[in-house]
Amino acid sequence: MTGRIAVSECCAHDNQRFFNADFDIIPNGVDVDWWSKKAARMEKFDDEKINILFLGRPDMRNGLDTLIAAFARVHRKHRNTRLIIVGGGPLSFYFKNLVPAKIRDAVVFEGAADELRPAYVASSDIFCFTPAIASFGITILEGMSAAKAIVASDIEAFRALVKDGESALLVKPLDEGALAHAIERLVEDRILREELGANAFASVAKYDWKNVVEMQIGYYKNILRA
Repeated sequence: MTGRIAVSECCAHDNQRFFNADFDIIPNGVDVDWWSKKAARMEKFDDEKINILFLGRPDMRNGLDTLIAAFARVHRKHRNTRLIIVGGGPLSFYFKNLVPAKIRDAVVFEGAADELRPAYVASSDIFCFTPAIASFGITILEGMSAAKAIVASDIEAFRALVKDGESALLVKPLDEGALAHAIERLVEDRILREELGANAFASVAKYDWKNVVEMQIGYYKNILRA
């Protein structure tokens, strides 16, 4: 192979088991404009509540069960919170059954969404995505593009995108207590939410498809010249 591209260092490391050669890192991209455009908050979520958003497939690997348990802790103390779950899949019924009866009115399952995804993100105050394993973080980039306060897993792939305490809060994967504590910090501190969101947006430009495409084209031009 003349050239080898990986989307992240951890992805390159995993592939070195099969290819005894170095990899060049060119990240995945995201349409920043599509997420950062001024989508209005959805009317049904535009109230005095603090909206916590999960955007992804309801799946054990994505940590949704941990998020539901953590939210139950948060909601007991902060009744003005709501958990919005956006994403479809065959296990949706399983996660609905995990929601304790006492908080069911505060947890909303919206199913799959396509063009409405920016509106859901715009309607959120806190953006949570905490899988145990990932080779990259497209969902993290989407939250960054919308300048949202992000709570993410403290894993290598996400540490490459955001800095703990500066552009996101990173928590130990599948740790219900740590996740609840991070969410509670953001529920109680609007200024911290705004700072994290602004810092995340400031660092997302290099992942815009406009820039990633140029990196890809440049890589192939170098190969052709070689």
